Amino acid sequence: MAGRRLKLRYPATCAVCSSELPPGTEAWWSPDAKQASCLVCHEEPAPAGARSEPTAGRSAQREHDKREDARQARVKDRFPRMGPLLLRVAGEPQSSKAWASGAAGERLVGERLQALAEEGVITLHDRRRHGTRANIDHIAIAPSGIYVVDAKHYQGRIERREVGGWLRTDERLYVAGRDRTGLVEGVIEQTAVVRAALGEEHRSVPIWSILCFVNPNVGMFTRPFVVRGVGVTWPRALQKEVAAPGPAAAETVATIAEVLDRALRPA
Repeated sequence: MAGRRLKLRYPATCAVCSSELPPGTEAWWSPDAKQASCLVCHEEPAPAGARSEPTAGRSAQREHDKREDARQARVKDRFPRMGPLLLRVAGEPQSSKAWASGAAGERLVGERLQALAEEGVITLHDRRRHGTRANIDHIAIAPSGIYVVDAKHYQGRIERREVGGWLRTDERLYVAGRDRTGLVEGVIEQTAVVRAALGEEHRSVPIWSILCFVNPNVGMFTRPFVVRGVGVTWPRALQKEVAAPGPAAAETVATIAEVLDRALRPA
């Protein structure tokens, strides 16, 4: 979108991603179209006929930028003279940093998966889950099947624990000593969305749920493991797993990718 970069005086909505842009947010304004676009979405148009593929981590980065712009606008509005100094001294809050960290993790995993294009793998990034604000980080369609990948940038030791008793099994995922089994349940929900989007024609295609930790604290001899049917791994091991040969022909991979691309729009 052509125009000029400025700080909005009034609330607006990004014409590209529909995210809210509060007053004080830096954005691009098109006087001709009378529309605003956020800094993340303001790009040069792609060449004619080129396929537009969302960048990995784009929605997380957009959320970070939106929160940080709004915070800076609030501080500068309340303290016109001291605002810039207060922002430098206080630094960025952890709640905003977490979004930036998550976006960086998604980009790293996305690069690993994109590198498998020569192996016949097609990867879709940052796909919207209908009816929610959540997204699916990566969907890798490979000759061996479909991999629904949720990238996580957490610190601390990653381990599987069995906390059940004699009469029941209760596998849980722990990160830095904290129960993070909710992450497992989250990627299972994402996989259900992908499976539903496939339709009856491709229901026989195997789908794997994957949690990929960008910077895991694991031992030298630790291997990827499974918790409640979800693979827990890291970028290098994930890349090797997705690149494994499989029975699906290139035409089948491309067809499935088109089906999911149409059903799950960019976040």
